[in-house]
Amino acid sequence: MKNNLLYIGFFLSVCWQFGMGQASPVEYRSITINDYLSLVDNYHPLAQKADLLLDLATANNRFSRGGFDPKIEGGVDRKSFDGKNYFTMVGGAVKIPTWFGIEIKADYNRSTGEFLNPSDILPSRGLWSAGISVPLGKGLVIDERRTALKKAEIFESQTEQERIIAYNTLMLESMTAYFQWQADYDVVEIAREGVTLAKQRFEATKKSFEQGDKPAIDTLESYINWQTRENQLLEARIALENSQQKLENYLWLEGNIPLELTEETRPEPLDINYLTNSRDSLALIKNDIIERHPEIIGYDLKIDQLQIDRRLMREDLKPDLRINYNPLISTSQDDLFLPPEIANYKLGATFRYTILQRKERGKLQMNNIKIQEAQLDLEFKKQQINNALDQLLENERIFAEQIRNMDRIVQDNFRLLQGELRKNEFGESSIFLINTRENKYLESQIKQIQLINKNLKNRLYFIYYTGQINRVLRV
Repeated sequence: MKNNLLYIGFFLSVCWQFGMGQASPVEYRSITINDYLSLVDNYHPLAQKADLLLDLATANNRFSRGGFDPKIEGGVDRKSFDGKNYFTMVGGAVKIPTWFGIEIKADYNRSTGEFLNPSDILPSRGLWSAGISVPLGKGLVIDERRTALKKAEIFESQTEQERIIAYNTLMLESMTAYFQWQADYDVVEIAREGVTLAKQRFEATKKSFEQGDKPAIDTLESYINWQTRENQLLEARIALENSQQKLENYLWLEGNIPLELTEETRPEPLDINYLTNSRDSLALIKNDIIERHPEIIGYDLKIDQLQIDRRLMREDLKPDLRINYNPLISTSQDDLFLPPEIANYKLGATFRYTILQRKERGKLQMNNIKIQEAQLDLEFKKQQINNALDQLLENERIFAEQIRNMDRIVQDNFRLLQGELRKNEFGESSIFLINTRENKYLESQIKQIQLINKNLKNRLYFIYYTGQINRVLRV
């Protein structure tokens, strides 16, 4: 794999130096599933976008923690008129909010002037104050700052689940494209083999006709069969080109450079047992897996957020009562700090309460309804995932039986074809019967590939619905 990636990078650097287009064709013989998944995981824009969600959650958490940042404030207010200093007041403060809703504050104020208000007269070197503001009603249990931080922590978990969901979807779509490419490639190989056989039979029949051993109608019969298979090959090649173009949507290199494949590039051989062990392991713990599904976890986290909002809304029903106590520390000409005295303080209280509280009760009622809706959505999603998993397991059982039957059909058609060819050696068959047997054999091979393709996609969808595809396919 590393050699493939080094080869790709070298080729692209040469293309870039010579000014080729943005999309670069890359020639190498095979892309295995692991190589393909590594390219998707490391370089696809949607995979990178999913990782950005984690950075967004980190930034949101930092934003919410900013509500607890200490604040410094200060100001100067001066009035001078007619050569007189009416007043000059200088003040500064530091505020420190805490998790428990208590705010610690320390400030310093100094005032001078000829026309100060009596309440603004302070010691000559200013007055210090330190105190706290304590909520006794609304805001004691929880407030907007604590709510925002708790929701930010939940948002981080939600974002991780969203990232997993986005990555799972990318893996599902990219692997579905690879499986289709595998199937279409094998169908083209079968169609190409059919054309080769039909052409050889036409040439042999034509030679026998020229030698007088075969009638002209056999030549026409073999020619029509040859041309029919040529058309079938063209249809198969169109399907392969379409699936390869869809596959290229998921092929990128570092620097957001899209990657193009050539016609010579081939997929890993089709493996009917791919992901079987992972499917079986997840099926054994299906019920536990549902509880750990990222979408289910997302619903749980959404309910947690709504419940935090409900706590804040219940807090809003309480009266807003706050006590402010600030001891005062005076100064003198000689000392910037004098010993504090119990008698020197500022004490205050504020009280607010909405009598009817219709707004607060209405918000709480709407929140309760949203919680009920989220809980119903959660139960519905659990049942939806469970039913989908049961259906996909049943589909796999049916596909397995169909594939076993088709294996026998392919073998039986091959035996019929071989028998018809032996009969023809003794002159007991015809070109029409040989072509018919061969067409049935080729058609059964194509149906076999299509059934395996459907089975692989069904198995992939099962792993996707468990929410574990990111772990199963991570290389």
